[in-house]
Amino acid sequence: AIIMTGKHNGGNISDFCQTFNGSAWTDGGNPNTDRHNAAGDGNSSDAICVGGSPSASETYNGETWTDIAEVSGRENFAMGGNSTSAICFGATVTTETWDGTSWTAGDNMTQANGGNEGGGLPTDAITIGGTTDNDMVEKYNGTAWAQVDLLSTGRGNHAGKGNNLNAFC
Repeated sequence: AIIMTGKHNGGNISDFCQTFNGSAWTDGGNPNTDRHNAAGDGNSSDAICVGGSPSASETYNGETWTDIAEVSGRENFAMGGNSTSAICFGATVTTETWDGTSWTAGDNMTQANGGNEGGGLPTDAITIGGTTDNDMVEKYNGTAWAQVDLLSTGRGNHAGKGNNLNAFC
């Protein structure tokens, strides 16, 4: 497991990274850019963190962070994947996919949805909820987003992960 960047200490933005080995958290290499409202995914040896304020995009190899091409400026959104295959969605209707080298525009979500959560890969993603206690759930198959069953209770700015077959929030 990995946790990266954030906003703490009375609102000061800090760059930090901690990894979990199954029994304890330890400090990892710090990201190159201090930011908050970013999104990330991966594991302690292969992770990606993008967007936020200020916007930056970086990958992690277990020791150091490397700057990569930027996603379109976004905050308060969701993503899934790792350093070689990732998808980022929410805050606007746009979707962007990462192939390890560059970001490419994907299909638009059916609804702009900041504060959403979700995950997956560019061929298998899910977005759940949103900032206005939204009950929307959409699945992405690599080509198009489709609305699916609604959450029993709308929620936003929450935690959740998964793919379009197996997710939680």
